Amino acid sequence: APRIMVPHHQATSASRRIFLGRNAAQAAPGRILVVMTLRLTVARAIHAGQAPLAAQLQSAHPMSLGLAAGHVLTRPEWMDIARAHAVDVRGALGVDDQMSYDSADPVRNFIFEYYHFRPSTLLRWHPPPGVALSGVRQHDLGALLPTPRFAAKGDDGLVTFPPALASERQRATMRGALEVLRASFFREPHYLCHGLHEWAMLYQPEGQPAPRRHQSLPIRLPQSELNACVETLPLRCTHFDAFRFFAPSARTFNREGQLTRQAQVDTEQPGCVHAHMDLFKWTFKALPYCDASLVPDTLRLALQARILDMRASPYDLSAWSDLAREDRVVGGHTAVGAAGATAGTGDPGPASQADDELAALSTRDLTPIRVETKEGRGIYRGYQRLLYAESQKLRLRLMESYDAFFAQELATPAPRSGDELDSQ
Repeated sequence: APRIMVPHHQATSASRRIFLGRNAAQAAPGRILVVMTLRLTVARAIHAGQAPLAAQLQSAHPMSLGLAAGHVLTRPEWMDIARAHAVDVRGALGVDDQMSYDSADPVRNFIFEYYHFRPSTLLRWHPPPGVALSGVRQHDLGALLPTPRFAAKGDDGLVTFPPALASERQRATMRGALEVLRASFFREPHYLCHGLHEWAMLYQPEGQPAPRRHQSLPIRLPQSELNACVETLPLRCTHFDAFRFFAPSARTFNREGQLTRQAQVDTEQPGCVHAHMDLFKWTFKALPYCDASLVPDTLRLALQARILDMRASPYDLSAWSDLAREDRVVGGHTAVGAAGATAGTGDPGPASQADDELAALSTRDLTPIRVETKEGRGIYRGYQRLLYAESQKLRLRLMESYDAFFAQELATPAPRSGDELDSQ
């Protein structure tokens, strides 16, 4: 983030007004301090005159439910919340109660298989940091709530999920993720990649062996035309986890250079479709220590980004028209928010009429966005701007959750672990 000096009284006032809202008077002093510290970035944006950015972020809420540390939820209260959470996650994924899906589904297979997570983990709800649960029974852990490894029971019988129980491996993962999130947050988004990473993965000059295919789908245009697009259109990939799957002979065409994992913190930028999807990854990597509502919210964004990813690819998705007949809409939400600005600039600007008129990203419509044409590239950039506006809100909420975790990780855990909870 840029170094922007904010007078203390202005930062305090702006942080209180934006982040605590009408609950400021009721918030615990410790919570006010943490929230003000974590979310000073928006106060900086306001002071720097970045009003469009600040306006996008004002709707980002501090933590799920707005509960302060020390609050206790009764068994009926938290059970209702936990069950609603599981329904919301299934709805975001567009799957049934068994979390089943077709492994050949070009949208969902990426989410389920590339990120390697246990679906049951996403369905388990957890309270905000410092919020305790009463009436927890042994069988609740690993079902509605996180597994016993993450739970601690106090002498009063209340159950919490303290950050002190996180493994060192999880802490290290979260530290690296937070560094990437912070570095990319204030970076200018760029909208000039046009989804060509999928094309670079399939690049095969004449006489060279076929690259590894990551989808069992036909391509919608001749290989020679695909090759020509990679060779002649600007290939500007900034995301290492997309670049590393490029066909070896396509890597030299990347105008952003030869990306590495070590340099990810220097190259990640918030207009990237894959960076949007990774917000989901950084959410489940932080479970059960991040805002639980980020699970369905980042899932929706990840699936919308994946739909854009696939529609702009050279793959032929026509065989998946049955998704439209089944009316299976990913999340049922449209990527909305302030968007705009010309390609390659970081100012999100006001929403443009053209962007507002873009159809919702949904499995109802998997027709190709033909980025090999000027018109198709314009459509792709419009969707990028919309997704960027949504991603910044989630990126801020995720950073806030991570910061709250690290602020509390040295706290002493409750004396009894969840493994010792009595069956009731």
